[in-house]
Amino acid sequence: MKKYIYNIVALLFVALGTTSCQKDDETKFSQLPDQRVQAKMAEYKQVLTQAPFGWQMFYSLGSNIEYLSYQIATFSADNTVTLHSPDLSKPITSEYKLIAKDDIELMFSTFNENLTIFSYPSERVPKGYGGDIEFNFKSVNARKNEVVLEGKKYKGKLILRKAKEEYKDFDRLKDFVKYLAEQRGGVRYMNLAVTHGLEGASEEKPVSIGI
Repeated sequence: MKKYIYNIVALLFVALGTTSCQKDDETKFSQLPDQRVQAKMAEYKQVLTQAPFGWQMFYSLGSNIEYLSYQIATFSADNTVTLHSPDLSKPITSEYKLIAKDDIELMFSTFNENLTIFSYPSERVPKGYGGDIEFNFKSVNARKNEVVLEGKKYKGKLILRKAKEEYKDFDRLKDFVKYLAEQRGGVRYMNLAVTHGLEGASEEKPVSIGI
């Protein structure tokens, strides 16, 4: 009889221990996804902000409009981003943030003439240029010097490549753009293929710049 009672008590302890472990595991695993998301967001922000010379930004718009913009982007820890584009004389600073929805996203949360302008309609293009302000992270390479993102709505590709030195070629590009505009009798959007003077540009693989 005593042995029977001991067995019942032992089973009760096992049951209580199992229930306790299950509750602990449920609590632990219910917290893990959010912890993982926060850790990943912190990792992405660290990658973006640890670029002393900024990022070479290549942006290919989505929709039916083919346009590729080349810029230098510098992300700061205070959630500001500065974009320097060859067709503007001064860099423009706006705000960005990392958010977690279905995926972790990079959002350009305030207006920036160098980038978010492509998301807004105009008289020439009533439906806009097919630009996004929210981008899903697709990949970060092992060396953390290239980040690939995709526009959430129009699926345009945004590629960030870490610049190796301070960029100083904008003046030459602007002079050439001005010359081309004079030859055409006015300024309009076009693609300029650069084969020298930009990192990675060559005759075989020219860098296309939207101007």
